[in-house]
Amino acid sequence: MGRRRSHAMDPLERIRSHIADFAGFDGAEARRRSDQQIRSYAGEKLIPLRDGSIPDDRRQLLDRLLLRSEFANQRAFHGFDDEASAEQIARVAAADADLLDAADAGDLDALDRAYDARDAAMQGQ
Repeated sequence: MGRRRSHAMDPLERIRSHIADFAGFDGAEARRRSDQQIRSYAGEKLIPLRDGSIPDDRRQLLDRLLLRSEFANQRAFHGFDDEASAEQIARVAAADADLLDAADAGDLDALDRAYDARDAAMQGQ
């Protein structure tokens, strides 16, 4: 049985409960790798939903989330790649932890909100 995730856990602990070899946020290369790991994890959780009995009114959201999982938001990531403040990192980590939890739960609306929060945090908003 997997480790229970709690919002009381530190965001990095929550992330590592999903992705054991999570690259972290120390340095540009680690942030690029982490971005890929987070998106890949979410995408892998979403792919099986394509073949499931998802209602037509949710299919468009699923398709959009699959694209968000496949491709980095270059505009958002640009502000986070080379120079990221401690506050940005903390906000991105929290959004990433929420994103992974939503992906595990198959909660498309929460996943969409987490991607939006992640993009905003990367841009320092």
